Amino acid sequence: MKTIYLLLFLILNISCVPKESIKHIYILPENFQGVVVIFYDQKDGENIEYTKDGNIIFKIGANGILKTKMEFTPTDAKNNEFWYPEKKLIPYRQDVGLLNDSISAGGLHYGKLYKELNGTPVLFEMTYISNKQNIDSLANAGESMNLLSLLHL
Repeated sequence: MKTIYLLLFLILNISCVPKESIKHIYILPENFQGVVVIFYDQKDGENIEYTKDGNIIFKIGANGILKTKMEFTPTDAKNNEFWYPEKKLIPYRQDVGLLNDSISAGGLHYGKLYKELNGTPVLFEMTYISNKQNIDSLANAGESMNLLSLLHL
């Protein structure tokens, strides 16, 4: 009987192991600091590229904005990688209070906004690329952005 319980325990634990998540890889403009916003499901958006491993590559514009045709696919922040073109990895810190003097990505959050009162929501994600010294002003700028106006860029 103990053998059956042990076997059942092993089968349940093996079946509950999560599959490795797909990474979101963000390629930023060289030396970019600011707010990154990605709008999903946009008819006039960019097509997304994928790595050989199936990871998603987001190429962020000089203004920090990307409109993509891709459906909204949230990911765990630990599966995100932020890069400058010269292949310099930007560390990610979920708690922006842990930023230091070097440039880091942080504060990833998702949201939705409406072009029309009863319309379909536009899903987006926002992240900050900054250092500790500038994060507060950047977060304030991000919160006060008119996101609907960015859709028309």
